[in-house]
Amino acid sequence: MKCPYCGAENPEGATFCKSCGRRMDGMALCPNCQRLTPADGIFCIHCGSNRNALPLKIPTPASRVSSPKKVERKEEAREETVFVPDESKAHKILGIVAFALSCLTILVSVVFTFLIGATPQIGVGGGDYPTEVAGFNLYYYFGDVFTLFNESASEATAMYGMVGPVMGTLSVTLSLIGILVVLGFSVKAIVGYVQKKEESVTKYAALSYFVYLAAAVLFMLNIFTNVTSQGVSIGLGLDGATIAGLVLGGVFLLANVVLDAVRRGIVGDVRSYGLQSGLSSGLLVLGIVALAFVGGPLFTIASGEIATSYGITEFFGLLLTFAARYYPLSADLWSEFVVNYVGSLIMVILSLLCLIAFLVCFAFLAKELLGDFGFGLRKKAPLYGILAGSYALLAGIFELVLALLFVPFFTWSESATIGMSSSIVLLVMGALILGVSIVGKLLCTKREEHPAEEEAAA
Repeated sequence: MKCPYCGAENPEGATFCKSCGRRMDGMALCPNCQRLTPADGIFCIHCGSNRNALPLKIPTPASRVSSPKKVERKEEAREETVFVPDESKAHKILGIVAFALSCLTILVSVVFTFLIGATPQIGVGGGDYPTEVAGFNLYYYFGDVFTLFNESASEATAMYGMVGPVMGTLSVTLSLIGILVVLGFSVKAIVGYVQKKEESVTKYAALSYFVYLAAAVLFMLNIFTNVTSQGVSIGLGLDGATIAGLVLGGVFLLANVVLDAVRRGIVGDVRSYGLQSGLSSGLLVLGIVALAFVGGPLFTIASGEIATSYGITEFFGLLLTFAARYYPLSADLWSEFVVNYVGSLIMVILSLLCLIAFLVCFAFLAKELLGDFGFGLRKKAPLYGILAGSYALLAGIFELVLALLFVPFFTWSESATIGMSSSIVLLVMGALILGVSIVGKLLCTKREEHPAEEEAAA
């Protein structure tokens, strides 16, 4: 049988043509009622609809369509609140300058980490005056400190003081390893930027600087000592090279962040950008304040007109002195010493571990916040902030337990008082960092989940 359309021969009983695919009975399916109607007809014999008409498009409900005026108002508002810089010559120059500042920040941070040191200072009338006495640098913990402790103790008691220098050595080693690891990632980012695989190196500049800052703080935590008597204080403070490195690196990093922010512009509404910028700045300020107190004493013992502040190494020097004092005496006194020594050791170790974790988390927090200023809280920054705040809080608690429960045994006078201001400030700063990070996380999550509501409110 022949196809009525193309004339091709088909087997008897065929429903569709094997050549053109049309129905052999001359019928076609109506697109409206889905019933068979003559293919040569314009209208369906069942529903009367035009078989050649275009499909009907169902309009979107009016409630979901903004009126032209409303759309125009939204566009006008967006133009007022969004600024995206173009790829102009000035924009490219800003990018190159920001990149150069990033490289300088990384270079300064790495080089000056190996030059960290402390120098003896005399404070009179609120002013600090450096002395000409030789100071100490990071490498003090790779030999000289062990010689000093061995010479000042007997074989029976030397081990009780040696824990302090060991902690200092581990702290310095971690700092040097940390800055070298960051240098590796920074070089990779720089190469990626040159190959146009990376948009910016600001994140790694921030990470390098804050690892350098953490190394300086950790060094001071271990080596800190200060004695005050009749208004005159003698102690250790960061030397000129370290301060110069911190100031220089900080200026480069700040300029880098500002230029990077100007180059990138504000993408999104101003209120959201302002909220994240404010929270980011608050977290950074709280963290830097906490860092200042981390690099201070564990506690201060005041007796009469003399007040002595102890870092980790100096504290174990004090424990070594008491070990030498009680070792020849009765077993009861020695047992009491051992109990307080072990308790102090545990608290110092726990505090040091928490402080190292805080420094690491805060460095990564600064990397996220400064590397994408104004938008950092949308990423991993809240998590780093929560961890940093928690570790600072725990470190403050451990230092308070140390000062309240165990240090009183190691005072020379029953009337001595123990100062814990650094521990209290650290605890408060940790709680604030934790709280601000949680608030930032909740606010940013809300804005991401309900962007329409936020736009309507704006």
